[in-house]
Amino acid sequence: MADTSEYSALFPCLIASFAASYTSHALGLEKFGADLNCSLKINTYLFLKLALLGVLFGIIGGLFAYSMNLSKKFLSKRINNPILRIFIVSCILSVLLLLLHEGRYAGSGTNLIEASLFNKKIYGYDWLVKFILTILTMSAGFQVGGFNQLI
Repeated sequence: MADTSEYSALFPCLIASFAASYTSHALGLEKFGADLNCSLKINTYLFLKLALLGVLFGIIGGLFAYSMNLSKKFLSKRINNPILRIFIVSCILSVLLLLLHEGRYAGSGTNLIEASLFNKKIYGYDWLVKFILTILTMSAGFQVGGFNQLI
């Protein structure tokens, strides 16, 4: 049986999610959306593909969390001062983002999602580069989706 403490954070998280959504909307940040003109036929084959994708995404998510943990420890041991760490990694990221398709991997990645949905140019390695750059960015101390926080 599940520990009830696991569920005690559910309501506060729900409230925080709605508050963050309302605040970002009030500040002029719109949600990303894409209209797709297609229909899906639910069948066993589609269900199996979705189940396999769920497993693969779970593995990649676990790898992301593991890599973040290792990267944070590595960077914080090498550069103790969080301000200096952010400065150094920011300089490295700036150069990398300019060299790698002139900023293709900067931002939240909605440009890559849109490109994949509307048959625009997608490279097979896009996800991996975005994966690595996101880990590096967050490990330096930048936080995604809100105010920056020094770690």
